[in-house]
Amino acid sequence: MLMDKDNNISYGNEVEYILYGGTNDKNHSKIDTSLFFIRYALNLGPILQLYWNDEDLKVIANGISAVTQGIIPAPLVKLIIVLGVNAAESAVDRNYLLAGLPVAFYKDDPGHQLFVQIDLSNRSAFQDAVVNKSTDYISSITNISQPAISESIVSFSYSEYISTFLFIELCTAPDDIYKRTADVIQTTMAQNDSEFVLSKSLTYYTIETKVRVKPMMMTLPYAQQSGVTVTDTDTWNTFEYKTSKGY
Repeated sequence: MLMDKDNNISYGNEVEYILYGGTNDKNHSKIDTSLFFIRYALNLGPILQLYWNDEDLKVIANGISAVTQGIIPAPLVKLIIVLGVNAAESAVDRNYLLAGLPVAFYKDDPGHQLFVQIDLSNRSAFQDAVVNKSTDYISSITNISQPAISESIVSFSYSEYISTFLFIELCTAPDDIYKRTADVIQTTMAQNDSEFVLSKSLTYYTIETKVRVKPMMMTLPYAQQSGVTVTDTDTWNTFEYKTSKGY
């Protein structure tokens, strides 16, 4: 039976159901949230590395702190800006993953691997935008680009993330995973056979193989000189195996 939307009741959503067991919308919502926070944690280091000691950011933070008469300390201003950039970067990462595109697992070269780049050179305008709660300037200094995937040593796609989630669930709550997998199989099979019940089904398989053990000593020169010719045939070092099992 082919795997497609006609034969699978929840085609393209089976793994998400096996992971969480809810409706498609709820399952995808959980995965979206997980992807965002994973990317948020992984992006925090590179973004701090790129912006925390940036001279323009220091001047902006000190200026905003001065405007608030020190009520908001400069380090807090810097932290808010950095966390905001991190949130934007992580949201873009998540969208790329949901679109099926790979994203660098850890962006060890943030100057070239970050999607979101901000230009802090116009310090006074940035201060005015923050103080007046205006987003016009912030949007004008934000640039979203697509770094080359080849620049990343390790890149993960959506399928690799959910495979990791599934592996973790199998290690922590295997019974739930097995039951939901059985649900998917039974529901899919029932579309073509309404009387199909997985608990009453029997499965048989047959394994048939032929193994050849490569000779070691027989191929050495002294063995050839002594007239040993067993290497001329494979019958003496070939083993056949066949078995059938059921469950």
